[in-house]
Amino acid sequence: MNRITKVGIHNIFTDDETAFIDVDSPITIFTGYNGIGKSTALGIIHSTISLANRGEYLFPRSNWASQIFLLDGRILNHGKVARPVSDDFSPPQIKNPQKEDSLKQYFTDLNSRILPINKKNKTLVSKDGEKRDLRSTNVLTIADSSRVKKGAAATGIGVQSLLYCDELFNFNQDVDQSERLEELDIFSKKNTLDKTLYLLIIEFSMVETKTNFNSELHDLIKQIDELFSDSEMPLSLRERVEDLRSISTPESSFLTEVNIFFSMTGREIFYTDEKMLQLRVKSRPKESVEWFNLSKGEKTLLCLLLAAYLNKDKDTVFLLDEPDLSLHIKWQKQLLKSLRALAPKSQFIISTHSPAMIGNAEGEKIINVGSFARVK
Repeated sequence: MNRITKVGIHNIFTDDETAFIDVDSPITIFTGYNGIGKSTALGIIHSTISLANRGEYLFPRSNWASQIFLLDGRILNHGKVARPVSDDFSPPQIKNPQKEDSLKQYFTDLNSRILPINKKNKTLVSKDGEKRDLRSTNVLTIADSSRVKKGAAATGIGVQSLLYCDELFNFNQDVDQSERLEELDIFSKKNTLDKTLYLLIIEFSMVETKTNFNSELHDLIKQIDELFSDSEMPLSLRERVEDLRSISTPESSFLTEVNIFFSMTGREIFYTDEKMLQLRVKSRPKESVEWFNLSKGEKTLLCLLLAAYLNKDKDTVFLLDEPDLSLHIKWQKQLLKSLRALAPKSQFIISTHSPAMIGNAEGEKIINVGSFARVK
């Protein structure tokens, strides 16, 4: 599976300097003082991945450049400046992306090609409220490696990202995500937690229906194996059973993992006949709480775990900005462990101020972002 191995960010942590961050671990944790650039770094990574996947994350900050190194050898070079460019503009090229000063030179070349600022200010606003100045310019170039399969560029970069920031989930794998959220007018106009949770539950219900069928098929195959345990299975039947066996392996249960959290308070999440998620207290099994009546922390937790579970096979980089907010300290200690259990092949890059988030899951790498800004 493709993933990010290293990130270069220019003109963010220190003026006109580049910081390179190795993110080659399954879990990379950004720490450091408030305002040091942790959230900005996650937003830049998501902005670059979105642009490479032919989308745009309306990230408000300008005048920076990024370089994302992928496992398959491709290098994404992205610059954003607060000025427009001419109609005959051609993107600058990086001759040797492995050099320490290559990203700085890329940003300098980009700035040399911009037009004088236009006094008229126009703003592009997305449906979920994010906005940027139309005078700004995003430029992306992709350097291919010999390791990249021929024709792969036409199908995208093979990596998608999911950004959780300011209690909102931002996707780039689905270009229709904002439109789908806007259609849910039973909620507020903003891209709310309720909207995101609702869509994730609907997607989960489709996966769960298939999983239930596969589980029943798996049980049937097991019975056939037992029936022919003392005699030879006919060849035609054996071949058919082997074909079915390859598609019938039951998936790990999302509900088992999510109820590690809720069992701490004597409650459990369950899947209803109406294909929705509800909460009940174990001591009062006949009483239940609808998903939209859950607390903000419970909704956030469900969104994080559902997003991991539903994207576990899609080469996803999860960018989580302070996912511990609104979560009890015991839930914070369990969170990364459960995210890894639900999406063991995925990559997680998170920022946090909580000591409870550190040291609980395998494959963690801790980076003090303050070191890039010369603030320890």
